[in-house]
Amino acid sequence: MANALGLTLINPMTILTLVWLFFYHPLHYLWARRALVTATGLGLVIEFVYPLAPPRMLGTQGFIDAAEKFGQSVYDAPGVAGLTNQFAAMPSLHVGWALLVAIVLISSIGSRWSWLFALHPIVTLFVVVITANHYWLDGLVGSALVVFALAIHRRDSLTPYLPRAITPPSRQIAAGSSVSH
Repeated sequence: MANALGLTLINPMTILTLVWLFFYHPLHYLWARRALVTATGLGLVIEFVYPLAPPRMLGTQGFIDAAEKFGQSVYDAPGVAGLTNQFAAMPSLHVGWALLVAIVLISSIGSRWSWLFALHPIVTLFVVVITANHYWLDGLVGSALVVFALAIHRRDSLTPYLPRAITPPSRQIAAGSSVSH
């Protein structure tokens, strides 16, 4: 179920968010893209250095592999089985990506209704834990990586990288550009 959730909700939600930000909030797009790449890169290093089996592999301890039980496992799929890393539980990048999407959407939209996006990482964490694909700590570490990446790629520090046509006017004036009347 978590694997199906990842393929049907988390990855498309991340991609759609980036596309929307690219066209409507370029500064937020740069911030989100850089944070996504940084957090994902750090997460992959952790998965490589410290491979951790997910709880679904501990059937003797009472965990049930929900994806296997309901026929949704991607680990046995033809053509995919050799490309997946079954020992990539720590950190949960799906939870981290869901948090990134929520933060950048709340930040870019700015309405009180945008806070509903905060449910996305909460639901994602709940689903990956109850389906035995991750431990709670995996989701927390994935979230910490995203918060770290968003912090080091502060949104305001990216303005110099925007093309002049989309740089906010107040920044152009502050940067010493002349205004013609």
